[in-house]
Amino acid sequence: MARNMILVIENDRELLDTVVIGLRRLGFECIVYDNPKKLFDSLMCCPNYDLALINISLLKAEAFELLTYMRQHSIPAICMRDQEDIHFEIEALQAGAEDCVTKPADFGILLARIEKILRCNGNPNHVIYIRDIVLNLFSQTATRNGREILLKPKEFDLLVLLVKNKNRTLNREEILNKVWETDYFGETHTVDSHISSLRKKLGVKDLIKTIYGRGYRLEDKERGINGV
Repeated sequence: MARNMILVIENDRELLDTVVIGLRRLGFECIVYDNPKKLFDSLMCCPNYDLALINISLLKAEAFELLTYMRQHSIPAICMRDQEDIHFEIEALQAGAEDCVTKPADFGILLARIEKILRCNGNPNHVIYIRDIVLNLFSQTATRNGREILLKPKEFDLLVLLVKNKNRTLNREEILNKVWETDYFGETHTVDSHISSLRKKLGVKDLIKTIYGRGYRLEDKERGINGV
């Protein structure tokens, strides 16, 4: 299954760093516009968004034209407003917004609202299956045969990375850059220790293979993966 595509219309760099980076780490595809002038032309070319996050303060009057467009194309929208723009919230809801949040938006609350809307609209692409293991990208949990596997945050991120790149060898430097972020300069043995811990906790023989001299590869040639 394809990843959910979220349109983000925002020019607050701090909020973008928090929300967009967080959503991308959870597997969403985010298309960001910080200048609304080019937005409508883009929508005409690619209307297949699963959800929109809209800074109605940035768009002003155009926000309600955009919400009308979203409603016509069955794209649910969450509006984000500044503290002083409470009157915009009423108008946004009347124009068709599914929900409104006040900035600065708490990422956990915003994520829960996104999950609810996607679930109600039949687009819950936040679950990944690998053999008898289930990964929930929203709750950041892993279960095997219905029992939770207690993973540390980096172990979970590492497993998601391996699953999304199944049957492909990832070298240690690439794993460090993607799981520990691009500015991480730790030793590569950090990857080795997390792989070792992950193998023990998963308890699945030959799921994660060591490719000597190169890195690691998650192999799943029998069943494939849903939700990626």
